[in-house]
Parts: sequence; C-alpha cells; structure tokens
Amino acid sequence: MKTILYCPGFQGREDDVYHKEFFELARQKGYNIKYVSINWKRTTINNWVDQLEQEILKYNLQDLILAGLSFGAMTSFLAATKNNVSELWLLSLSPFFSDSKFVTHPSKIDLRQVGRKRLNAFKSLNFVNLAQQIKPPTKVFCGSNELPETITQARLVNKFIRNSELFVAKDAKHSLLDEKYLQAIAGNI
Repeated sequence: MKTILYCPGFQGREDDVYHKEFFELARQKGYNIKYVSINWKRTTINNWVDQLEQEILKYNLQDLILAGLSFGAMTSFLAATKNNVSELWLLSLSPFFSDSKFVTHPSKIDLRQVGRKRLNAFKSLNFVNLAQQIKPPTKVFCGSNELPETITQARLVNKFIRNSELFVAKDAKHSLLDEKYLQAIAGNI
C-alpha cells in the first residue's frame, strides 16, 4: 500500500475540517495517508521542506507519494527535487516563485499575510530550474475559479515536468471543500 505524505496549505492544522474529505477519499482509494504537521510560525519554505524531509526519511521512496495544497504543494514540489518518490500530487500549487509578481512586487496584503522573510526566501526559487529536477510522475490539480496565477502555475508545471498530467476542475475554487475539486481528484488518483 502506498503512503501519501500530505502537506497542508499555509497555517493549516491537522484538526482542520478542510482536509477531512480529501483524507477519506484517499483512504477509500486504498492509500495510507499521513498528515505532515508544519510549524508555520516564524519559518520559511526552507524550514517547511526540512520538516517534510524528516518525515520522508521514515518511508521507502518507492512506496511514497508527496502531496500538498498551495504552500504545502510548494513544499512537496521542492522536496521532490531531492527525493525520487513514487509520485507527486500538486493541489493548487502556489505561484510564489522567484519570477512571480507575488514575490517581485508583493502587495501590502501579501506582505502582511505571508511576511517579508518568507517572500525573501521565495526569491531563490527559480521554477523552471527546479521543475527540471522533478523525476516522479506528477499530477497537478487546480480549479478553474482560482486566481489566474495559480492556473498559470499549474500549466507551467505541466509544461516543464516531463511526466506530468494537468487536471483543471471546472467551476472549482482553491479549496478541498469544493465538491468539484474533490471529484477531479477522485477521478484521477
């Protein structure tokens, strides 16, 4: 049985109702799923990847799927550049890479919500260079009603990661609570 290590979106917690249906879906499909608890306080993407990699060490890479939502997807994406796991599932991959307007010209809201220290850490993340290091088969999911930048990021993953598939959930939002989003996942995992 394959194990999914799941990284939540920014400031996500294990007890959030947000992930419950996705976890149930994964279990129904025959996967063992483990929530990776990320310490979000005063940490950056580098710390998040380190935390995920501590969990990865506990598993056989051939039986392991990395999955994440938004910033959790970024964390899984970066870990997959160094760990040749069985599969990579990117759910609404955040577009906070070095060439993104969110990083190069952050809004006041981004500065307040994400923070200058995290935004500075994202400046070192060249998406194309990183994407070319990804070896596992990759499934990319996003909703058609997400921010245009998130949809563009999903398409870039599909373009630059050789063994990738893109699934756009029609009329779905940036949410694992969206039934249409879950249906797109259910039909493709």
